[in-house]
Amino acid sequence: DANFELLRQAVNGIVTDVSGVAGKTVGTNVPAGAVFTDTTYTHPNHTGDVTSVGDGATTIATGAVTSTKIATGAVTSTQIATGAVTSDEIATGAVTSNEIATGAVTNTKIANNSITTEQLVTEGNNSISLTQVVPKTLVIHVGNYYDRNGTQQLASDALSYNAGSDTYGLRTVNTISFSDGPDGWFSYHYDSEQAETVEPFATCVAAIRYALHNFGSGSYLQLVVHGHVSWHGSYDMYSAGSASIKDARQMDMFAGFSMVSGAPGTYTGSNSAYVTYPYVTARVDVQCNGVKPIAPGFWFRGPRCMWSGINLVFQKTDSGDIGIWWSKSTAGFHEARGMRYASLDQPAGQYFYPFHWVEGANGFVSSGSNQPLEFYVSRNMTVFYLTGGSNLLTSNNSTSNDHFFEGQHANMGVRYSGCSGRSLMLHKNAQVYLKSGSSFDRTINTFGMTGGFNEISVLGTPNPLYVPGNGTMARDTNANAHSIYNLDATLSAGNNFYTGNPTNGLHSKWGSSAYVSSLTALSPGRLTSNASFKAKPTSRSND
Repeated sequence: DANFELLRQAVNGIVTDVSGVAGKTVGTNVPAGAVFTDTTYTHPNHTGDVTSVGDGATTIATGAVTSTKIATGAVTSTQIATGAVTSDEIATGAVTSNEIATGAVTNTKIANNSITTEQLVTEGNNSISLTQVVPKTLVIHVGNYYDRNGTQQLASDALSYNAGSDTYGLRTVNTISFSDGPDGWFSYHYDSEQAETVEPFATCVAAIRYALHNFGSGSYLQLVVHGHVSWHGSYDMYSAGSASIKDARQMDMFAGFSMVSGAPGTYTGSNSAYVTYPYVTARVDVQCNGVKPIAPGFWFRGPRCMWSGINLVFQKTDSGDIGIWWSKSTAGFHEARGMRYASLDQPAGQYFYPFHWVEGANGFVSSGSNQPLEFYVSRNMTVFYLTGGSNLLTSNNSTSNDHFFEGQHANMGVRYSGCSGRSLMLHKNAQVYLKSGSSFDRTINTFGMTGGFNEISVLGTPNPLYVPGNGTMARDTNANAHSIYNLDATLSAGNNFYTGNPTNGLHSKWGSSAYVSSLTALSPGRLTSNASFKAKPTSRSND
């Protein structure tokens, strides 16, 4: 049959056009009833790493190209689109200094605030000293407190301490604006920024050593004291009988030293890290046994000292006088405002000198207003003792900076002031009050001079001025040479008693403060008195 022959030729490749057989039946050599149709070939889809739709263009499947399928050296910078590689594509730790071309990282490629002290190499070759990048005005906290983020910070001298080198390592440091910090400089020091260490110390001297170890000499150091702390641990002094601090010596490494009261450790307000006197007060206990005549760590031979709102309690049960020595500062005059100085348990005949000014020291005591000084006398005290060409002015132009005295024992042997070797003492406007129940020894001189070229003057409005002692001046044989004793008021050796707490004193301010703590350990009765003396620690631990 003609159709079958045509089919045979198509199957055997003799002809290619078989369009004419569609719908025809073949009865020979094929199953009966078979029907032939025209067929159009359809290309299948490609699958796997390379895909396609039918016989269309092939594409690379998502995720098909892995690192094992890329030949070494096949990908160069010309194959990478600009901006295609972000931080998400870079594995942690994958980029080291070996992968960064010389000069590739410029200032424009470094994000603001991205470099902290943790990114700095501080020792060895190509290192950067922290003293070159951290402000030289420092704020360090002593005692428990709540930081600027509302986190409670517990005091410790053990944190970051390196026993091998006997040094305190760096703690968390935040750079803050000078105006956002605590105000312990009375506007006599200014910087654009301050370096605030967040974690507090248990003792003041540990904080002093830390400042020196991490920021070097020449800094302005401000200690913010929270609550009731010890001044020093035995571990930070050169020896049991030494008055010098390890490394810091007589504090001559610092340009300025401010010590100011801070909020108690229970206060959680937003200003807990920087509210200061006159809204709060704090207490620092100083154990002095085995040390004389300078209290341990209390010779300030170089820094400008600015203190306010602190109750300093000195305990000494063995023989020997004790005192705070202030030397001349190249940074300016000293000043103390609203302070309390207490001596405890001294044996009979021993003296306490809260203001022993030496080597040409200059300064003020309470130059503002409502900043009285309080004194608690164990046995004997010369309040203002000036030698070596020193100069001191009390109260300045205010009549609200009076001096309040209370005695541990009867018959306190208090001399108001003494000058030696070309020194000048000006008592101005401050009245003297005696706690009811206490008594002065009225057989000793109120003032004293030794050597020549001194001056003691009493100026201002209190008239009469009530004084400790017998109201007279004691001079040695050389004291009359070119010395001046000037009275602008009548002196009275009578008793000018006060009861309760000193007006505008630490207890009065603290007891009515919105920041007062409900804890007995942080109560006005504890922080402004001598109760529960805190001995110096002998090992580093949390406060």
